[in-house]
Amino acid sequence: MNVCGNDDSEFLAKVEKLKDIIPEKTYMFTKETVDELMSSLSVPSVEELCRLICFGFSLPSTMSPISRFAAGAVAIGISGALYIGFNIEFRGLPLNETVHAEQCAIANALMHKESYLTSIITCPTPCGHCRQFMRECRGALDLQIISVSKPEGKLILNRPLKEILPYSFGPEDLEISESLFDRNSVKFSLLDRILPDTEVFNRAISVAMEYFSLCYSPHSKSWSCVVTIWSKGEGEPLICSPGVYMENAAYNPSLSPLHCSLISLVRRKGSLSDIKSVIVFEGKDRNIT
Repeated sequence: MNVCGNDDSEFLAKVEKLKDIIPEKTYMFTKETVDELMSSLSVPSVEELCRLICFGFSLPSTMSPISRFAAGAVAIGISGALYIGFNIEFRGLPLNETVHAEQCAIANALMHKESYLTSIITCPTPCGHCRQFMRECRGALDLQIISVSKPEGKLILNRPLKEILPYSFGPEDLEISESLFDRNSVKFSLLDRILPDTEVFNRAISVAMEYFSLCYSPHSKSWSCVVTIWSKGEGEPLICSPGVYMENAAYNPSLSPLHCSLISLVRRKGSLSDIKSVIVFEGKDRNIT
């Protein structure tokens, strides 16, 4: 598999050409767009295109006001679509609240209703936290991890997850047969409505109902969804960005529905200062909140 070329200048030129073709802050590429880009950029594989996208879009999108460290990821879905990820830190909050690039890419894919992932391209290599997070995905052990270096994008590894996370702990160790990207069968209904009967709140409820089946909480049975309502400014339309709980067998790498919702906000070109309301939808018999 040709993932990295030998000519750094050619690689950087293709990154710049890619940025000329695609608008900045583009966080998802359809299969049709992928095919067009591979042709126009003369790249030999989807993985090589992902390397270009990682440097052209993932790394520059990093939000790291604390560490000043950039990490990027591109997830390849079975549909052929590509999903961008980058690390997101929150000023004033501890670093354990950070969304890692691989988590961001996976959440991006899930919220686009992708069925499952075949590969993830990362820069640099994924940390242990992210390897454990990826372990929860459907078909995780065969998920191909391709990592490249900064700043030149040279190949570091190209291995299935089971080889870079050996003797791993996963959901089956807790006698769980479900995986992240499976759809849950939990029934969504509002028992006690406390939201005003307005267009935007009714829309938020509809969005929560649409995405609730993506919640993944087989360990704590605490199914939950967050809808963040935001706007780019006075007079601008209100937008609903959903997020779902993404649980992990190792517990700590779990991604909260709020973090997932903020990823949805960012990929729609919103910022934290644009937030008007945050609504939490969770089960009556939840074990955590």
